[in-house]
Amino acid sequence: FKKNRTAEDLAQIYFNTVGGNATLLLNVPPNKSGLIDKREISTLKKFTVLIKEPFEKSVADFSLTAFTDKGYERTVEPEKLKEGYMLENDEVGLRISFENTKSIKNLVLRENLMKSQRVEQFKIYSRLRNSETYNLIYSGTVIGYQKFVMLKKAVHADEIIVSITQSRGNPVLKEIEIFE
Repeated sequence: FKKNRTAEDLAQIYFNTVGGNATLLLNVPPNKSGLIDKREISTLKKFTVLIKEPFEKSVADFSLTAFTDKGYERTVEPEKLKEGYMLENDEVGLRISFENTKSIKNLVLRENLMKSQRVEQFKIYSRLRNSETYNLIYSGTVIGYQKFVMLKKAVHADEIIVSITQSRGNPVLKEIEIFE
């Protein structure tokens, strides 16, 4: 822990590491008295607020549909996702549908690592109900234990598509969280 790191610096490091399927070790040593410096405590408190803020307003009410590139669709119960939903051989992704338009800022994706880390590349698209066009809002590699998708600006959408474009075997997604 460098004394010149700000809470904002630490938050960015956190989002890039923990949100990118890695761990983060904050080395905060005690001073000669065996206590943590008050300035570092203050920075860490601000850091905590900054890393919680993007995930405060969850969008919990949505439906899930697995789909193929040939137009076949299958409803996925949310409980099934918590257990780990394995995409079938011909399924290429999941469609997340909202009853009302949402302003999406962040997503958290997780794979079921009990079945191994399989996703190598994925894309996320958004669409409004009155549009026939899906807009690419994110392109990434590796989901693994946890992937934070932090959008630069909020996206208004009635649907979000998580499309797996490359994987080692059939991906097993464990969680999709969406935040306004």
